[in-house]
Amino acid sequence: MIGIDTYQHLPRLRTATADAKAVAQVLQQDYGFSAKLLLDGQATRKGIVDALNGLRRTISPQDRLLVYYAGHGIFDKDADTAYWLPVDARDDSDTEWILASRITSSLRRLEAKSVLVVADSCYSGTLTRGVVADRRFKRDQFLSQLLTRPSRLLLASGGNEPVSDGGGDGHSVFARALLNGLRRMEAPVFTVGELFQQHVRESVAGNSSQVPQLAVMHNSGHDGGGFVFRRR
Repeated sequence: MIGIDTYQHLPRLRTATADAKAVAQVLQQDYGFSAKLLLDGQATRKGIVDALNGLRRTISPQDRLLVYYAGHGIFDKDADTAYWLPVDARDDSDTEWILASRITSSLRRLEAKSVLVVADSCYSGTLTRGVVADRRFKRDQFLSQLLTRPSRLLLASGGNEPVSDGGGDGHSVFARALLNGLRRMEAPVFTVGELFQQHVRESVAGNSSQVPQLAVMHNSGHDGGGFVFRRR
């Protein structure tokens, strides 16, 4: 769970650390996740990359991994690629920027079948390569198939666009919709697609100029699986 408000060289954000803390709390209390928080000064480029690399030593095929990022992002039109901007990033040098392909390559190497990246950042939608659609047939069969195939999905607060840092009563518009959805989903077991359709997409688009996305991550090892939440 990565949240950065107090940047060393970039404009401050207002809600990123509160968003990361609140999402971590809901995931731990309601869904049985364990959470590691990287906030502000902890979320350097080295800190984030080391944390992603460290997952290889702890993640097993039975685990579900959710990576949450709230902070600045940037899109380089000339290189046609997106970056996360750690707390020590500068806008005039890409030395500390984290390339999107660096993130996906780290996730590709993990043993976990189910991986979901939730990115509340400008231009976060550029990490993806197509829309995920939940197919509708016998629910038990559907969930079983999702869990047996590898998945590397991104739930992004917007597409190739700036996104709001506020507007959600102390949280971003996107984080507020995500938190409401995680708290209000009635089914004890549900997919990220159902969460997106029922609580995130219209709520965010209806209260801001951004349009959230749920899609497969570029070159990540996705093979038709899905991310399933199980309430405790």
